Amino acid sequence: MRSDFSELPIIDLASLADGAGGAARVAAQLSHAFGQVGFAYVVNHGIPPALTERAFAASRAFHALPLERKLAIRMNEWHRGYMPFASSTIVTSSIQKATKPNQSESFMLMHEVPPGDPRIAAGAALAGPNQWPDDLPAFRQDVTAYDTAMRGLALRFLPVFETALGLPAGMLGRFFTRPTTFLRML
Repeated sequence: MRSDFSELPIIDLASLADGAGGAARVAAQLSHAFGQVGFAYVVNHGIPPALTERAFAASRAFHALPLERKLAIRMNEWHRGYMPFASSTIVTSSIQKATKPNQSESFMLMHEVPPGDPRIAAGAALAGPNQWPDDLPAFRQDVTAYDTAMRGLALRFLPVFETALGLPAGMLGRFFTRPTTFLRML
């Protein structure tokens, strides 16, 4: 049940370094934020600001390209690549039918699936190659580094969620050995 709140919940991951007591504090912060409010701001997460700045700069550089260069890597069948402005409509409700397209353009990447991976041969949904712009030399490196760091951060949250939910240690981790991840750069 949601309650009113007057300030944005802040989850401070620095407490994780304090052992079990710190993990319990973070779990309590997380439980409150997502059980009562629905979102939070995470601090002391360990993602270097310079890495985040490089990812945002890469996004700006990509979106500054001429349309025809972005369309060269238009979203493929595995949902990776460029999504042009107003080219999709996200349906999130069974009550109200969405009819207006999104007023944004995006570069989408997902977890990397290497060539020869059996999921590709089996035709698994979302198991295909990412696409990268040819004319932005640092783009792939900077975006991949950011994506890897964010995935690592998400995995650090698994034991905290287990504690917050009263689950045994390791219960959630087994479901994330090969997670499906998205990074959408608007």
